[in-house]
Amino acid sequence: YLPLASLMDCYAAQFEPLLVDEQSVPLEHLVACINGVELVHSGSNKYLRLCPQRPPLDNRNDDSLVMCVSPSLANQVNLFARELVDLLKMQPHCQLMFNRFIPAYHHHFGRQCRVADYGFTKLIDLLETLPHVVQVMGEGNKRVVTLSHRAQVRRFTSDLLRVLKSQASKQLLVSELQQLFERTLGRTFDPVDYGLCYLDDLLSQLSANIVLVSGEGNELTIAIPKREQTPEEIERTKQFASQVIELLSHTPQCSMEFAKFIPAYHHHYGTQCRVADFGFTKLIELFEAIPQVVKVEEEGEGVRKVSLTQPEKLKVLANQMAELILPRYPPGLSLDNVHSAYLWQFGYALKPSAYDCHNLLELLNKLPNIKVSVSFFYKGTLLVY
Repeated sequence: YLPLASLMDCYAAQFEPLLVDEQSVPLEHLVACINGVELVHSGSNKYLRLCPQRPPLDNRNDDSLVMCVSPSLANQVNLFARELVDLLKMQPHCQLMFNRFIPAYHHHFGRQCRVADYGFTKLIDLLETLPHVVQVMGEGNKRVVTLSHRAQVRRFTSDLLRVLKSQASKQLLVSELQQLFERTLGRTFDPVDYGLCYLDDLLSQLSANIVLVSGEGNELTIAIPKREQTPEEIERTKQFASQVIELLSHTPQCSMEFAKFIPAYHHHYGTQCRVADFGFTKLIELFEAIPQVVKVEEEGEGVRKVSLTQPEKLKVLANQMAELILPRYPPGLSLDNVHSAYLWQFGYALKPSAYDCHNLLELLNKLPNIKVSVSFFYKGTLLVY
């Protein structure tokens, strides 16, 4: 055991004094990033000790890391964990004073943070059940809440993949990262924002299955690993694209939560969706292989949505409008009755904004084979097919 408070003196005696930079990464967070070293609490004191090698960051299940939580509250606590990431990533260097957490939460989400809703009486007890998401550093009124090393690596991986995917070749030189990062994400790249001091340290934490780092010096390259699909897998992917269109055409605005896609697929087709059958390891990779059909976007509170692309959504909507118009032709469907007829037929409201349109008429004019005409005989505007 080594007391955390003695680390700087012990290090200086063994090697050389550590340089202190108030704008860099807190020492308490840095030591928690080291594999084979564990930060433990004993009363009001904190100690470092050697521990067995931890499994890779991407091989541990989030749900298994939620400690001491009643099963009935597990979903709420997991939602709170996603909210923590959403809140802390907006703070300078992802750090927030502990005594500012409750008002910051209220300001960010527009509602109170009631720890009793998660089965606790103290905020610190709730945060300590989520060591894979947050770390509470310091003591007393100087405590600071920050994202854990695990959460920071996942966040860096996600942001880096966004930058890589903005490139046609899905790769870039490290020397280009600063410029491309700012262009893609709209902010300056700083390794400290991800809990480490140097880019090299961040890159060393990445899984080779997700991001491939190769080369040396100025020629150091970061890329998304590529695995060529077999002809059978390519054909299955084409069939999957058609299945996605069919499945999402039955959902409101041709969209659903990403997490609900697999069970919805199973329910609709009566078979499991095994992404390995298409030559991929993750569902998101399979969706990215059919960008002409589907897109995945992140909404508030860490919820991802999978939706058809606008051209596909318009094709689906054109077929739906044909279903409404043909039984009513002649003369056609009255423009005034479109919303009510659509709601009655399909069970959800038609929202022009979901199709990047300001109003119904603008949306209808985008649909192929749907004609909006004025009828003097029927005294109104009609839709015909």
